[in-house]
Amino acid sequence: MGHKLEVTDPADPKVAYIATVDQVHGYRIRLRLDGCDSSCDIWRQAYSPDIHPVGYSDTSDQKIQLPMGKVLLLQVTRAQCTMYSG
Repeated sequence: MGHKLEVTDPADPKVAYIATVDQVHGYRIRLRLDGCDSSCDIWRQAYSPDIHPVGYSDTSDQKIQLPMGKVLLLQVTRAQCTMYSG
């Protein structure tokens, strides 16, 4: 737990977020998107094609989205967070 990963945005595969492994339950991991609270946590299978080691976006065409808490004008609503929980 505590490891950083890049996770692909399910709504836009050209965008990735930095996330922290928050919990491991068998083959599933709970990821917390950096800059967001637990309402935005997402569960993924450990072998999901949507998760990558940090630095993956440097070798792909994905762009890293800045951590949500670091962007002053970005406001995250609960509706936006729920799209990541699927």
